[in-house]
Amino acid sequence: MVLVSVSSALAQTLPSPREHFGFNIGDDYQLATYTQTEAYVKKIAAASDRTKLMDIGLTEEGRHQFMLIVSSPENLKKLARYQEISQKLARAEGLTDDQARTLANEGKAVVWIDGGLHATETVGTHQLIETIWQLVSRKDPETMRILDNTVILLTHANPDGQELVSNWYMREPKPEKRSLDNLPRLYEKYAGHDNNRDFFIMNLKETQNIGRQLFVEWFPQIMYNHHQAGPAGSILAGPPYRDPFNYVFDPLMVTGIDALGAAMINRMNVENKPGYTRLGGSVFSTWYNGGLRTTTHFHNMIGLLTEIVGGPTPEDIPLVPSRLIPNGNTPFPVTLKSGIIGSRLTTRYHSTTRCSTMLPAIATNYCLTFIRWAKTPSNGVARIIGGFRRRKSTRSIRPIRQIQKNQRRPLQTRLWRSLASFHVVVVCRLNIMIPS
Repeated sequence: MVLVSVSSALAQTLPSPREHFGFNIGDDYQLATYTQTEAYVKKIAAASDRTKLMDIGLTEEGRHQFMLIVSSPENLKKLARYQEISQKLARAEGLTDDQARTLANEGKAVVWIDGGLHATETVGTHQLIETIWQLVSRKDPETMRILDNTVILLTHANPDGQELVSNWYMREPKPEKRSLDNLPRLYEKYAGHDNNRDFFIMNLKETQNIGRQLFVEWFPQIMYNHHQAGPAGSILAGPPYRDPFNYVFDPLMVTGIDALGAAMINRMNVENKPGYTRLGGSVFSTWYNGGLRTTTHFHNMIGLLTEIVGGPTPEDIPLVPSRLIPNGNTPFPVTLKSGIIGSRLTTRYHSTTRCSTMLPAIATNYCLTFIRWAKTPSNGVARIIGGFRRRKSTRSIRPIRQIQKNQRRPLQTRLWRSLASFHVVVVCRLNIMIPS
């Protein structure tokens, strides 16, 4: 009886975003600052036994950069062991095939989810808050299965930028006059928008903090990097990316991106959410070598990028005639209704917090098989194990300094509150693919 009372009391102390920030994540004309976000994450970490809060280092302006690890309480008790397994499988040094298979069966899939790298792309930062809340508060079978089978690294990519951008936007007392335009200075102290060009050289403190977790401490099998915005006439651009892909990559990593991209778009279609474009529908590729997402490809991580529209100020999806007819790039396009052009419909994507209810079992089974095979290949430990290839000439890791409503109907929609939910679909869909 005492244990039940304690458990109930603990659950009641979990603050919702609305209770903490004073608004729901995604409400029109509202942004959270990093100071508010950091305080919220600390409250969650203190109240939830599904979390472990990590300070991964200071930013260029001296703020603490957090990474919140989310998993089941049982997994968190053995977190050091799962981290060790991920490291061993990534480096693939001194392991036989049998040993690698044993480790893969014992370990948990590690999934990285970040947000906020480009601070004016505010959906990415705020989906991180919403995702944390959903993962720590929900008790449905799908969420519990995610927590039981994955270790999720939820990482803020640019604290300084969120503080600057949110304060700048919220400075105007009249909501309808708020704007992200004309920021007075760079949202990363030295690089601004080019902080996503720093991951091949790691000059910036934020880059070093992130790189240390990705390439020294954790080696996640999957990393998911959030950006804005996708091409006009779409809502979200995501994997798989346009051809040709970078042919130096191991094909398993490339087809892994394809598999998770298929899982994402299938979930969107199941939930009647149009506007996902892929392949030749966007300009995004696997060729740039210095970005947060693309650098992970050289470590054989399944690096995912999505680019979504939206922001705190409501906006329209423009009419792009070439995108109105379904094709392989955009199977379920955003269209118009009754010739209405330019009008802002109040329909929003409804909440996808129950993203578990319509998971296609066949897609799940496919990806589970894929993940297990990626961890325990039959073609040799030295080639690829745990998603990372190690060539004979490669030495150990260098030091960090070196190294639509629920109807299938047309939309031209007002987007912001819905976009946080839209990202939750992708995030949940991604995590669902991992458990075995």
